[in-house]
Amino acid sequence: MLLQKIRRYFIGGKANPQEQRTAFASWEIIQNRKCLVLTFNGIFTEAEAEKFTQQLSQEMQSCKEDEKVPIVCRCYHMVDYEAHARIIFQNFLQTYLDKIDSLWIITESVVIRYGGKLIGMFVEIPVRVVNEESKVLLY
Repeated sequence: MLLQKIRRYFIGGKANPQEQRTAFASWEIIQNRKCLVLTFNGIFTEAEAEKFTQQLSQEMQSCKEDEKVPIVCRCYHMVDYEAHARIIFQNFLQTYLDKIDSLWIITESVVIRYGGKLIGMFVEIPVRVVNEESKVLLY
């Protein structure tokens, strides 16, 4: 039990075996705001990032011209990510700066939290990393 807690703290959550997708997106209303919710599972690879950001680009293009939406990343079951996958995701965020209000990353993993802070250093949108969804505060 202690070993599982240590692993979850440092490395990341345990992948959800019932979910076959590594990453998927959905539109949800959170705190009365339309949000693009990204759910990650397992290890986010460079190849998956390429496919996923193409899908996300289509989602962002469906937004109204002057609309800005928050992105909420649920990383409860994200185990790890490849460095190039993070860079590809950062490039996607940078491309859609005018449509993204903020980025919220929800995780208990130190590794994923660190990755979120790195993203915040390289993109020009507010990035917040929290350990539970109740701490997401949309304005």
